[in-house]
Amino acid sequence: MAPEPLDLPSAVESSTARLVSSYAEAEQRLIAGSAVLIAEYLNGGSVQDGMVLQQALRLVARRIASGLTGQAGGLARDVALEAARVGNLAAIREVTDALRDYPRVREVYTRNAGATTPHGLRAAAHIAADLTDRLNATHYRITRFADDAYRAATATAGIGQVTGGTPQLAQREAWRKLTENGVTGFRDAAGREWELSAYVEMAARTTAIRAFNASHQDRMTALGIRYWTVGPTGFPCTFCLPWEGAILGTATGTFTEPHAVEDGTVAVKVDGTLEQARAEGFQHPNCKHTLIAYFPGVTTLKTRTPEEVAEATERFKETQRLRGMERAARRAKLAEQAALTDTDKALARRRARELQARIRDYTAETGLNRRPRREQLNLANK
Repeated sequence: MAPEPLDLPSAVESSTARLVSSYAEAEQRLIAGSAVLIAEYLNGGSVQDGMVLQQALRLVARRIASGLTGQAGGLARDVALEAARVGNLAAIREVTDALRDYPRVREVYTRNAGATTPHGLRAAAHIAADLTDRLNATHYRITRFADDAYRAATATAGIGQVTGGTPQLAQREAWRKLTENGVTGFRDAAGREWELSAYVEMAARTTAIRAFNASHQDRMTALGIRYWTVGPTGFPCTFCLPWEGAILGTATGTFTEPHAVEDGTVAVKVDGTLEQARAEGFQHPNCKHTLIAYFPGVTTLKTRTPEEVAEATERFKETQRLRGMERAARRAKLAEQAALTDTDKALARRRARELQARIRDYTAETGLNRRPRREQLNLANK
């Protein structure tokens, strides 16, 4: 038999929530604090001089970036070490469950199981350092936001004349366009563009998954596991679906191995290496798939029927549509915070409510679980 795969995102939720929350709140403070200064400038308040406005915007951004710099390393370490701990425990649990009916063999495999392996801890420290570097790189973009905000606030009168409106309307429109997706300009290794909060959440989850998998695999290797399989999990994407039910190892081919619990041997057909699977997208950011120990002659491979594959593929598309609506609802709430006038605030608030109503209808129609946290400005809220 094969144990049920661990719901990895749930297992690492507590370790990523604090980091994501810190950056989501910082993004809100940056936009809301800048909006107050710009609104005062446009309304002829005490901040009337453009240079004074620019310096005030830069001060807000620098303070926020500085605060994040002081937290980044500690938060990154917490994420990686907690994920490594969970990965180690998951490996022991899976081996214990798989060999539940074979106590003597189970004892052989698990007698040396204990705390996270030294290699797993070193890997977690390295992965945490990588996340810290990625987080610190975002701080430069945060400080740059001040100059972008200043340019939006001082959009030329000519823009207003061309659009048939006033300079104030042009400035409001420039500010709206700047902030409609939050703080942007973040690019991942695949060239995809992200907004700050989404980028940090993606980076944190990627880190947690990497640390979990490194610790999980290292513990299994230490227990003597040489082969792994991938169980059906959730609604997989096209990268991961082909690997469900496959056997992975360090080399491909058919190998003769001792039966895990009986005398004799069995043939093990390895479909791919771990490196090959990951190079083709398996265990991508936010992926729920984990490796499951494969015991020759004991483990039953789990696969989906063609009908189940078709259903899972359609459900994956539905979840992606839902993710898009959740991001849109969050952007509308951010637009409310960024609004320079009461009218703009009311329009953004109405847009957010309309989107949330669409999400309620869509989840009722599809049966997908609604996760209101994903619609909130604070992504750590539950």
